[in-house]
Formats: sequence, C-alpha cells, structure tokens
Amino acid sequence: QDTASAHFTSALARARQADDAAGQGYALTGLAHIARQRGELDAAGRLFAEAAEFQRRADDGVGLAYAVRGLGHVRRALREFDAAERCFRDAMALHQRAGNRFGQAYALTALGGVTGEAGRFEEAAAHLDDALNLHRAANDRTGQARTHA
Repeated sequence: QDTASAHFTSALARARQADDAAGQGYALTGLAHIARQRGELDAAGRLFAEAAEFQRRADDGVGLAYAVRGLGHVRRALREFDAAERCFRDAMALHQRAGNRFGQAYALTALGGVTGEAGRFEEAAAHLDDALNLHRAANDRTGQARTHA
C-alpha cells in the first residue's frame, strides 16, 4: 500500500502540474481506495468526493462513476445505506451511459448488496442477476465469483 500510495501521490502532483482534471480525479480515486483499505473511512470519503469533483470538471463519466461507486462503498461501511444506494445507482447510470458494461456490472453487484442489507431481497436478487449476466457476457470470472459471494 505504501508503494501504491507513493505512485498515486506522484501521479496527483504531475496531473496538478499539467492542470489535468481527469488525471487528478483518477489519482485521488486511487488514494481513496488505499485509505478505504486501511480503514480510514473519513479520509476515503473526502478523497472520493474530491475525485468526483475533478471528474465532473473533466466531463469524464467513467472516472466519475468509479469515484461515486467508491464513495458508495465508504457510505455502506459507515452504515449510511440510503446514501450508499444513491451512489451505486448513480454509478450504474453513469457506466450505462458510457457503455461500460464492466463498470455497470460492479455497480449492480454493490447495489444488490446494499438493497439486500436493507431487507429488499427480491430487488437485491434482480440487481445481482443483472450483474451476473453482464459479467458472463464479458467473460469476467472474477466478477461472476464476486456476484455469487
């Protein structure tokens, strides 16, 4: 994690120097994932939110979707299920608009998890079925396994 953090920090500095909003967004998303893995949820939430702002500025729908989905995972870990669900729905819609079926599948998997935790089991099953179908179409075995988990 320390090596990855150093690389993302370096990428962020270079993207800032180049005034590359999308690059800053992707670097911040990487740093946010590391913070989330370390259990630093407040920092991760701030970093994902900042990344989302840069991706909006860059008009990068896929980058925005990844940042928003990451923020959803933070909200879910904080047991803020309504906020998490909104993030996952937004990420799914952004991926769908961009034609990114891979990202859409992972957003649907996350949405299935959070709706299941809310006790809406039929809705959760439908999201997970949709995700599984997208993973199968992409021959993404890791995604298939995560959807079944």
